[in-house]
Amino acid sequence: FGWPVKANRRTVGAPGLSWFGMYDGSLVNIDNGKVTKYSAAQVGDIGTITDLQLAPELLIAGQKGMVVLCDGKFRPLVSDLPEALLYVTGMLTTANGDHWFNGRHGIVHVSKASWD
Repeated sequence: FGWPVKANRRTVGAPGLSWFGMYDGSLVNIDNGKVTKYSAAQVGDIGTITDLQLAPELLIAGQKGMVVLCDGKFRPLVSDLPEALLYVTGMLTTANGDHWFNGRHGIVHVSKASWD
């Protein structure tokens, strides 16, 4: 296949669906053998991808921030404290839709009401 660069993170969804986050900030999706590549510029120039989660939308964390893939578009996550979304290496979405992120500046909680 010839990966563009080494993969740093991976998350899986339904059988046959995998997402790979790359050191160069690009993203690769494999969906039942169909490979789609997204450049770092398409993803949003967030630096090395540090974590991925399907929740059910794809959350993508990087050195310089976070984006969410929603309706086929990469959208940046915005915070009143932007540094709270840097270097996120752990993500959790609870059954009630709240999000928890562990990043460079500690743990961040985003309620479902705030997310929507």
